[in-house]
Amino acid sequence: MANPNWPTTLPDIQYPGASSGYHRTADSGIIRTKMDAGPVKMRRRFTAVREKVDLQIDMTSSQLADLKTFYRNTLSKVLPFDWIDHYTRGPATYRFVSPYTVTPLATDMWKVGLSLELMP
Repeated sequence: MANPNWPTTLPDIQYPGASSGYHRTADSGIIRTKMDAGPVKMRRRFTAVREKVDLQIDMTSSQLADLKTFYRNTLSKVLPFDWIDHYTRGPATYRFVSPYTVTPLATDMWKVGLSLELMP
């Protein structure tokens, strides 16, 4: 079964600049083991490494309602979804790490914080 897509009714980030709060962190995927003597031993834990992506998007109340429906009903809070990789502009698969956060900006405008995993 194909993953659902990021809804077209929701805004997209055209450029992950500072105003979007975009932050991307790769998991090292490395295990470090202290030895009785000599240097620490390092090995790969796994070959496919996920990346954590945090970003903020300004949304209207209607868009926020669409996000709520997408997150709760379509994704059941845990399923992956397809969107774009904001660096390469190519296709990518994500899932939510934690629920989204909402901060009021103005009447009918909200800053929505997303904490996502970019799946390998």
